[in-house]
Amino acid sequence: MKSTSSIPILPEQLTPYLSPANLQLTKTSYRPLKGFRQGNGESWTTLLGSQQVEQEVSIVNTIKVVICKDALLIGENANAVLHALRMGSCLGAYLADQYSQASGLEAFKLRESKRDSLSALTGAEAAEKNQKNGTAGAIALFVMSAYVVWKLGSLLDSKADSMQMEQPAVPETVLTSAIASTKCALYYYGFYLEKSGLVRNEMELVKITSLYFQQVMKEVQSRVPSLRFTEAFTEVSYRLKDTEFAIDGFKEPSSAILPKVVAQRVEFGRIVGNHAAKHTIQRVVDRLCCYDPIAGANPFSRFGGVISSAMGCGKPGTGKTLLGSAASTLLSDRCDQIGLPYRFHELPVALISSYQGDTDRNMSAYFEPFYDKSGILLGLLDDCEGIFLNRAFPHVSEGQRAAIKVYLTKTEGASAPRLGNSLMLFLTNMPDQIDPAVMSRQQLRFKIEGAETEADFADQIRMGVETYDKVDPKFVGLADMSGYRFLEAQKQRTLAAQLAESVELTDDRLIKLEKDARASYSLDNLGYFATLFKLLLGAYPQFSSRDVRNIMVAADSRVMDFDLPGEWFTNLDLFFAKDFESKVEILKKYIRECMGNVSYPQILRQEVVKYLNVFVTMENTAFQRKVDQRLEEFKVHQAATAAFEKFVGK
Repeated sequence: MKSTSSIPILPEQLTPYLSPANLQLTKTSYRPLKGFRQGNGESWTTLLGSQQVEQEVSIVNTIKVVICKDALLIGENANAVLHALRMGSCLGAYLADQYSQASGLEAFKLRESKRDSLSALTGAEAAEKNQKNGTAGAIALFVMSAYVVWKLGSLLDSKADSMQMEQPAVPETVLTSAIASTKCALYYYGFYLEKSGLVRNEMELVKITSLYFQQVMKEVQSRVPSLRFTEAFTEVSYRLKDTEFAIDGFKEPSSAILPKVVAQRVEFGRIVGNHAAKHTIQRVVDRLCCYDPIAGANPFSRFGGVISSAMGCGKPGTGKTLLGSAASTLLSDRCDQIGLPYRFHELPVALISSYQGDTDRNMSAYFEPFYDKSGILLGLLDDCEGIFLNRAFPHVSEGQRAAIKVYLTKTEGASAPRLGNSLMLFLTNMPDQIDPAVMSRQQLRFKIEGAETEADFADQIRMGVETYDKVDPKFVGLADMSGYRFLEAQKQRTLAAQLAESVELTDDRLIKLEKDARASYSLDNLGYFATLFKLLLGAYPQFSSRDVRNIMVAADSRVMDFDLPGEWFTNLDLFFAKDFESKVEILKKYIRECMGNVSYPQILRQEVVKYLNVFVTMENTAFQRKVDQRLEEFKVHQAATAAFEKFVGK
C-alpha cells in the first residue's frame, strides 16, 4: 500500500552526489548509437559526424563561450540553468540509489563484486538485476528532468512564452543504469547547445532546457509500462525539504511545479454578445476558485454546484476561442489573488498517433494533471471534434478510438478525478460530429452565437478602431449610437435579468412534446418534468438518465447563481483563509439568499429548454449541413445555366 506522506529529502543527503554532478556538467563523453532526424531538416547523424565514435561535450564551457560569449562570467539565468542541472542530477542519482537499496539491486551488485562461485548470480537473478538496473536508470533520468523543469518554470516569463523555438528531439534514451541514463541525456543536451546554432542567448537557453527535459520526461513515461520491479519507487513519494518540489512515482509533476502557462489575455467585458455563455463560464470559474487544497475538495461540491466538464457550440467566428482565453485569464487572476497555483492545460494538437499504443499513452498523460490536488486547472479542448469524432463514422481512425476510450474511462471510471478544482472546456462548431458517449459527459452545454444585437455590433466596430482613436480621434469620426454607452451591453447579467428573458423551445417536435406534457400537469408539478422526459425518451432514443443528470447539474448551478464578494479576493481572511467547514457555512448563507429570490421550477424549465435546444441542434446540424450543401450546388447550377443561356443568346 502506498504511503500517504512524503519522505523528506535533506540537503545534506545530496552532498555526496555534488562532485559527480559537477564532473558530468564539466565533461561528458558518449558514443551515440543511432541517428534521429530533427524537425529543422538536420539529422543528429549529420551533426554528430558520419563516424559514431565516442565524443565529448562540456555543458559548462558551451554555456560560457557559445551562449554567454564570456569565458569567465555568466549571467543570472545561465547560472540558474547550471544550478538546476546539477541539483537535478544529484536528486536523480540519490533516488536511484534509494531504489537500489529498497529493491535489492544493491545486494545483487554486492554479490557480483565478490567474484566467487558462492556469490554468483543465477540466470534468473542476473535477469532481475538487469531489469532493476533499467528501472534505476529511468528513475535517475525522470527525477533529474522533473526537477529541471520545475526549477526553470519560474524563469519562463511571458516573453519566453512568446519565443518561437522548435521542440528539441530526444535522439536516444538509454535505460541500462542510473549513470548511463543520465550521461546519455546530458550528452545530447550539451551537443544540441553546442552544434545546433539555435540557442543564442540566456532566455533561449532557459526555454530550450525546459523543453528538452520535458521531452525526456515524456520519453521515460512512455517506457514505464515495460519497466519491471518499480514498486520500491512508485509506492513511495518524496519531497525536497523546504521546497514545493515533490516526486510521486513516474507521474507528471503537479501544476505547482511546472512552468505557469496562460492563454492569450482576454477580458470577458471585451467579448461582444455571447451573454449566456459568458455568464456560464464566469460562474464555473468562480466556483473552481473556492477549491480548498488542504481539504482536497471544493465546498460548492456539498451542494452540487461544481462542474467538471462543459461544452460550448457555435459556428466559426462567434468567439469560442476568445471565451476559452477569457476563462483562463480570469482563473489566472483569481488564483494570483488567493495564492493558488494555476495551470492552463490545452489539449495537444499532435495527440493522435499512428503508432499503436502511443495515443493511449498521450491521452493518459494529458489526464495526469487532473489528479493534482495542489491548485486549479483549466483543460481547454478547442475544435474537439478532430479528436473525439463519432466512432460510428466509417473514417474514424484507431487513434481517435483510443483517445475516446481513455477519455471515457478517465471521466466516469472509478478512479476519475472528482476534486472540484478542474474544468474540461470543450469548444466546437461541429457538435454533431462528436461521439455520443463523449457528448453525454458534458454537464453543461451552451450556445456561442457571437454578436447579435445592434449594441453588440457597435461595440465590435468601436473596439476595432480603438488603435486609430489613440492616434487621431478625428480620423475615425464615428459618433456613438444615440443613448448607448460603449460596452454597456457586454456587462454580466444578473440571474433575475436572465429569468425575465424569454427562453423557449425552437424545434417543432420539441414544442409538441412539451405541449403534451403541459396538457396533464402545470409547470410547478413534478409530473410535468417526468412526463416530458418520458416523451423525449420515446422521440429520441439517445436521450438518457445522464441527460437528466446534466440538466439537474445545470439547475443546481443556477440556484447558486451569485457573485463571490469582491472583498473575498482582497481580504482572504473573509473566506479563502478559513477552514473547509467554515467555507461551507458561509456559502449556505449566500445560497439561501439566492434561493429566496427565484422559483426552482422556473429555473429548471429554463435549463431544460436550453439543454434541449442544444441537444436537438446537434441532432439537426448534420442534416442541415447536407441541405445547405445541396442548396448551394443548386444555386451554382442555376447561375451557371443563366450565364450559359445569356452567352448562347448573344
